Amino acid sequence: GERKIDFVRGKAITVSPNDMGIGCHCPQCRALWNPDGGQYGTASRILATFVDNLAREVQKRWPDMTVIFLPYLNYTDVPAGFTFPGNVEVELCGMPGMAQYKEPAIMAYEQGNIDGWMKATGRPVQNWHYSCWPADRIKAPYQYPHVIKNYYTVNKGKLVGSFINGDHDHWPRHHISLYTWLKVLWNPEFDVDAHLDAYCARMYGKAAPTVREIVRLSCD
Repeated sequence: GERKIDFVRGKAITVSPNDMGIGCHCPQCRALWNPDGGQYGTASRILATFVDNLAREVQKRWPDMTVIFLPYLNYTDVPAGFTFPGNVEVELCGMPGMAQYKEPAIMAYEQGNIDGWMKATGRPVQNWHYSCWPADRIKAPYQYPHVIKNYYTVNKGKLVGSFINGDHDHWPRHHISLYTWLKVLWNPEFDVDAHLDAYCARMYGKAAPTVREIVRLSCD
């Protein structure tokens, strides 16, 4: 019968190693290892070199195929000096968790990485976001709808969609933010404050002003 290959789907070849950091000690990988790469960049050159070589060979053999690469864990950061052939698309994992983009330094890191992968591929990027991060590590009832709105406003034209990966128990706590996330993906001009006002009025009636203040505090 026909042999099915998991990493080939239609006109796409996917590059996504197992769900763990890269730590190969062979001489070839050690030569590409970046000891100063930090949490998200020690193995970036290893995977980027593989993707670059793969994409160039695919371009020769199957010019209508696209290579889709998922930068993740210790190969998330874009390495310097790479210009991939035009058949590479990146689905970039947002490692810190969307809620933490409230912090300017974290948002600046994410933005730099998006822009860097765009430059290296010549294409907009996809997103892979874990809505369960950092909700799986903290029980605080924080909200981040304005952070979501800002992220997609700043990156209008730079993104071709988002895959939102989430489970655990964060939906009851963060439904306000997750609802905003889904709405903003359809309409980047979505009015977050009007949504929060309407949510509190419709769900809590006479208690709406009190709940609205609680929501504001949880956002701040």
